[in-house]
Amino acid sequence: LNLPLVLTHIKMIFSNKFGICCLLLVIQQSAAYNQTAEENNRTKKVLSIFNVVTFPNTPCGGTSGYNGTCYTASECISKGGTASGNCASSFGVCCIFSLSCGGTTSENNTYAIISSYSISSDKDPCSYTVCKLNSDVCKLRIDFDTMVLEGPYATTTAAADGPRLGDCIYDTLTVTNPGGPSPPVICGYNTGQHMFIPASSGCNTINIDIDTGTTTTTRKWQMKVTQFQCGNQMAPEQDCLQYFTAQKGTIATFNWDTSATTVANTQIHLSSQFYDICIRRQKSYCSMCLSPQIS
Repeated sequence: LNLPLVLTHIKMIFSNKFGICCLLLVIQQSAAYNQTAEENNRTKKVLSIFNVVTFPNTPCGGTSGYNGTCYTASECISKGGTASGNCASSFGVCCIFSLSCGGTTSENNTYAIISSYSISSDKDPCSYTVCKLNSDVCKLRIDFDTMVLEGPYATTTAAADGPRLGDCIYDTLTVTNPGGPSPPVICGYNTGQHMFIPASSGCNTINIDIDTGTTTTTRKWQMKVTQFQCGNQMAPEQDCLQYFTAQKGTIATFNWDTSATTVANTQIHLSSQFYDICIRRQKSYCSMCLSPQIS
């Protein structure tokens, strides 16, 4: 008679223990869940402080007066640029790129500057190689913000010198165009001029060759190379060496000082200048007028 009572009692005890275990397990699981939720909330709060900010690498104007490309500060350093002011709501820096003689770049808005060429210390020839930033680039624009080299041959004292008149026999500036016609050779004063060159998959080279035996001219230059994607309306679709987009402006031959008000007797046209100059038609305009600047 006692055995069923004992068994029943033991069964109830195990049932109570099991219920207690279940209760404790539920409480522990709930506590663990709450702890995990709190940790997740803290993690979200931490991540919200360090959200990754992305922005396009667009052209920008630096505080130094030069144009650059908007990069993060670390990107600018790794690419060899110099930070000049902020961009992208201060999340980036305006990164300015400069190129030395013999250097190569694939960055947009790259400058090549020599304020006063030294025959003893600067390289001769001085070459700059520009490669496309990406496969979408079709044109390179070279702006000669400053470009002063020795002028062309101008002596006509002997009859034999006639064929050499206008030739760049002292200093030369050439630009390569692999797979296509190269621009004409230029020299002399070309500040304010520009060239559009087809961007080559094999890179383009600007080469300045100095006649170290001629020291009558203080050579100096500041060139800026801008890369244009295919279809950009600020670049010509045709093989135009020069492209004008403003409603009005001045067109001049190479080796011509556009600030001059008179034509000097020593002014010489460069020889072998065969190239196209294109003018983009303005919206709602159907004609244009060309007049001489100096009459």
